[in-house]
Amino acid sequence: MDISAEVRENRVEHTKAAAVRYRWSGSERDEAGRRRERGEAFPDTPEMLATRTARLIQRNGIPVEAALEATRPDVLDRPRMYERILGVAKDLQAWSFLPRGARAARTVARISVCENGREIPIGTGFLVSPRLMLTNHHVFPDVTVARSAIVEFDAQVTVDNAPDVARRFFLDPDALFVADRDLDYALVLVSPGADGRPVGETFGWNRLSVQRGKLVIGEAVNIIGHPSGRLKEISIRENRLEARLDDFLQYQTDTEPGSSGSPVFNDQWEVTALHHSGVPRTDGQGRILRRDGQVWHEGDGDDAVDWVSNEGVRISVILKHLAALPLDGNRRALLAEMGRESGLQDRPLDGLQDHPPDGLQDHHPDGLLTGPRPQPQTGPQAEPQNGLQAEPQDGPQGGVAPRTAAAGLVPPPAPSVDGIPVETGAQASAGPLPAGVPVQAGVPGAGLASRPTAFGGSVHLVFLHGRGQQGHDPERLRRYWTAGLNGGLTRAGLDTITPDDVWFPFYAPRLVQAMGALETLPTFAREALGDPVEAAAPQPGGARRLYEQLITEAAARTGMPEPRPVGEEGLSDAVHQALSWLADTTDLDRLFIAAIFGDVAAYLDDQRVREAVLDCVLQTMPRTGRLALVTHSLGTIVAMDLLTRLPPEVEVDLLVTTGSPLGLDSVHERLLSGGPHRPGLVARWFNVWCPIDPVAIGCPLSDHWEGELTEIPVANPAGRAHDIEEYLAHPEVAQVIGGTLTAPAPA
Repeated sequence: MDISAEVRENRVEHTKAAAVRYRWSGSERDEAGRRRERGEAFPDTPEMLATRTARLIQRNGIPVEAALEATRPDVLDRPRMYERILGVAKDLQAWSFLPRGARAARTVARISVCENGREIPIGTGFLVSPRLMLTNHHVFPDVTVARSAIVEFDAQVTVDNAPDVARRFFLDPDALFVADRDLDYALVLVSPGADGRPVGETFGWNRLSVQRGKLVIGEAVNIIGHPSGRLKEISIRENRLEARLDDFLQYQTDTEPGSSGSPVFNDQWEVTALHHSGVPRTDGQGRILRRDGQVWHEGDGDDAVDWVSNEGVRISVILKHLAALPLDGNRRALLAEMGRESGLQDRPLDGLQDHPPDGLQDHHPDGLLTGPRPQPQTGPQAEPQNGLQAEPQDGPQGGVAPRTAAAGLVPPPAPSVDGIPVETGAQASAGPLPAGVPVQAGVPGAGLASRPTAFGGSVHLVFLHGRGQQGHDPERLRRYWTAGLNGGLTRAGLDTITPDDVWFPFYAPRLVQAMGALETLPTFAREALGDPVEAAAPQPGGARRLYEQLITEAAARTGMPEPRPVGEEGLSDAVHQALSWLADTTDLDRLFIAAIFGDVAAYLDDQRVREAVLDCVLQTMPRTGRLALVTHSLGTIVAMDLLTRLPPEVEVDLLVTTGSPLGLDSVHERLLSGGPHRPGLVARWFNVWCPIDPVAIGCPLSDHWEGELTEIPVANPAGRAHDIEEYLAHPEVAQVIGGTLTAPAPA
């Protein structure tokens, strides 16, 4: 049988299977139709609406300001609020929609085979890594077909509607060919061009994501492909998702044979599905019908079929299938090039710190990477690359560079508990250090004082860190905080500062020592204990119960349906469900979220932990003068308690809280102040929060706290929503801090 005939036969089989699934899902589509008639633009579940809304905001699919403006005028329940935000995203597209679509289109290629002296188009494919192309199994049913194929990029017309110059490449299925008949996908390696460069360095590639929240029912889809083998075309009008099955999506759009293997995008140009078949109308016997109502036969041609819908394979399902395959190291390394969000990288859990490692690489919020990727530094001074975009780097010939096991992503092991000098209450009572007295860097439990002449000697800038800093050099942390603030000061047109202008209390080792030995284990050891989320939780008791309350309350605040009751032994399904919900809606690791709430619970529940932390902080605080106190994460809770312990000679001109959990009832009701009451010692309180920061779920704080409070939402990048450097880099945040530092003393 000719290859083209085999492709047509395989396509018909998938078409019939799609028709069966379409009949099975009829009740779901009917219910969605009734909800649309009642005025629901997006008739999906509350859970999916919440997840989709969060992803839109975190990926800058809609500006935070636009989301707030859309929901501010009316009092809305959560589902209506989500629909309002999704409606804004659907109706108004940023100017970048078009160039981003053009960029995505460059990754799409026409697939042809040589047969009887002719090149016959059989489908479409698109790049999902610098060297890997994704298409349908019925296009490439085996290695033999893939070997004979030719892929053409830029097979399209120019802006003047003249044919562009297509660039042709061959495939190398012997290096990598992975396919599955049921899911109808094939993943194959594209041979480099004449210049030896991976094809993705020329045309870009689509970063696939295993996470949820890319599309809800009623939302638009966009398809780019080569229907009937023609030059590249795009379908962006009157298209919407109709039904979401376990493995497939069903949607209304115009496609033709030859579109098989096309990417199905959302309006942010993230790939949501692999298009694989139209859905025909069928009779009671399952036979395909023509548009005139007669039974369709093979010789009638595809144009005669009465098409009622289209179907694509969910990208998340394909990625999970790939992750489960028993591949050798070389092929697994090729899959890892698809990036972190694919779930195919063997990466450590890098979220156990408020502060990122050096060398963060930029990434495109729309999920598309283009052009040559930056090469890692070499030599003895090279810093590790951050795990947010830690793909293996290609050399000139496209070879995969070896990766170290840690890759700079796992925090170094914290010092042994036995090695931490524990100060007694008598030692702590000696009082805080005078301004300007240097504190030895690197000593566990020690902090850093500022230079005596900083800001004239009467104003003191204090940074109060969050959790997860054990094992880090406080001097290095202070530099990172300062760098973040200087970025914001520069954007605000203000003078920058130096790290030694800043007081930096360092309580992380004391927190770990007070909480117990488990917290000193490095990340890989925690994973070895079994359930890493269980390992991050406090021991059974009051702190454990508070930990569970914090997580379930945070998840409920983001719209998660009511979970099952919390169990008595181990972490309940409800807590795991809540953690998964928070991770899906914020793009952060479950362990990262669990570890933060675990430390918050231990601090609030155990008075010994609280006192140890406060005593440690007070040792590196100025005793007199005006204070600008900038806090983050757990540090915002510590700061609220600290304000009840400061000597009367200290005046707090400014309190800045960032990424704060102070809006959660389970938090503010356990503060030393006794509730959500604005600290009277503070002249001005400025709160900054990111809507996708899971720790700041309770914000805005003005909904819960009494007294005058200024706060703003900011848009931090995906995967860095909780990072302090991102918070401080916003000019509106830095301007408040810089203005306080340069303001004259009150008369």
